[in-house]
Amino acid sequence: MEVKFFDIHAHLNFKVFQNPEEKIKENLSQGVWFLNIGTCKSTSKEAVRLALFDGVWAGIGLHPHHTWSDLEDPFEGKIEKEEFFDEDFYESLINEKTLVIGEFGLDYFYFDNLSADKIKEIKKRQWDVCESQIVFAKKHKKSLMIHLRSKDESAFEDFYSLVKKYLPIKANIHFFSGSKEYAKKFLDLGFYLSFGGVITFKNANEKREVLSYVPLERILTETDSPYVSPEPLRGTLNEPKNVKVILEKIAQIKNVDFEVAKETIFKNSIDYLGLNQL
Repeated sequence: MEVKFFDIHAHLNFKVFQNPEEKIKENLSQGVWFLNIGTCKSTSKEAVRLALFDGVWAGIGLHPHHTWSDLEDPFEGKIEKEEFFDEDFYESLINEKTLVIGEFGLDYFYFDNLSADKIKEIKKRQWDVCESQIVFAKKHKKSLMIHLRSKDESAFEDFYSLVKKYLPIKANIHFFSGSKEYAKKFLDLGFYLSFGGVITFKNANEKREVLSYVPLERILTETDSPYVSPEPLRGTLNEPKNVKVILEKIAQIKNVDFEVAKETIFKNSIDYLGLNQL
């Protein structure tokens, strides 16, 4: 099967996929390579295990949600809180198929009912864990897979201020939801921005405007499987093979030939992951 597409951010390592090996084979047969991205110790370990397949790689890291809450996600399963980044544990997961550190970053989205003191405490922990993983990635010469989310753009500004101290470094802002202003700031640092199923939604005009601003040479495609299936597949479990739908929408928005978009973004993925050096 000719490889045609790259899903830079998927989670077939999550518990909702009860037979991940078969699901991986099915998606590989559709001409898709992909990364399974860890969010904590258990999902990172599973991502590395599943990277035994050719065309599948792993990301390992600690998601900001899991630094302060035992949030239970129906797709991910119940995850125990990790208040610090256990470098020794994550170091034990690094091998030739571990290409990125992440996903990690800053997430201020669920702070509405928290006191000012609690928010300050959580932010401090997120910043510390985030910085630990940047340092860890630099040490091991790995790219960053970054998660940023807040109801304003404070998470974007805080991460921008933090990461500038560690340049040069390769990074992707996954599921980019920021403004053109922050797109420009991260592009000026040499980062990639990845886009997923949201750009196909009817009410996502602002997201499409940002995408139209980003040069094709800095765009990556992702599904964030099993979340956020693109139209017309909403309501189903997302899978890496659906990255084709996202790529078609990117080509339409950028007003470029589908084959040009496909080849350029595939090349971007290879560069971001350092696969051209292996």
